[in-house]
Amino acid sequence: WQEARRRLLAVEKRVEPSARRRIGQLGRLTGLRCLEVGAGLGATARWLSACVGSRGKVVATDIDTRFLRELDAPNLEVWEHDVTQHALPNEAFDLIHVRWLLYHLPDPQAIVDRLMAALRPGGHILLEDVDFFPLAQARSRELARLMYALSAAVGAKAGHGGEWAAQALPALLRASHADALRVFADLDVLHAGSSMVEFWTLTVRQMQSALLGSGALEPECLRSALAQFEQEDFWSYATAHVGVSGRRSGG
Repeated sequence: WQEARRRLLAVEKRVEPSARRRIGQLGRLTGLRCLEVGAGLGATARWLSACVGSRGKVVATDIDTRFLRELDAPNLEVWEHDVTQHALPNEAFDLIHVRWLLYHLPDPQAIVDRLMAALRPGGHILLEDVDFFPLAQARSRELARLMYALSAAVGAKAGHGGEWAAQALPALLRASHADALRVFADLDVLHAGSSMVEFWTLTVRQMQSALLGSGALEPECLRSALAQFEQEDFWSYATAHVGVSGRRSGG
């Protein structure tokens, strides 16, 4: 999709600072072996490669590595890898990070179990995903309808509802026997000109045919919601960036 880079860059601007803060709270990074699953444009992988230094290593994976090929660091490897299909080496990593991926997958528990097996005893994992629970406080009925329809369309194939991550991510790590669980949530306030408004606008445009074709949303409602995004005085709660970290026991 021709707008893919712009869309990924928009969401990275919002969530990358949170990821770095949350990873930084897990402990010293120097010398660690790190895995970034679904690395996108590679901002987190690039940052990790600088943090772990010459004694560490970072592996960045994605099913589409066209943007990751631009990364250039001696301690960073890029793998074309589908975590739902391809194996990972056992106990190979000290830190694993997964962002905005599990919501799209029909069996996230199987993936988390696979990732935990790839983590060395004592290693940390951080799962991050979007949750739509703040939509209950949306200032616009049209916006709420659009975002609920969008979350339903995105989650339909996997069978997840929009208010999924806040409850599911801790449960996934508990079921995989992780300990030292920590839960984070950053509330997103959409406002005109913000990176998240750009991200959701591009996402809606990408999925417009599916949204309208499902009958869950009328064209007038979609147009009205997108028009609100462009108003200078617009702001609304809409989504949250949820994160849950845990540790593989035994280290």
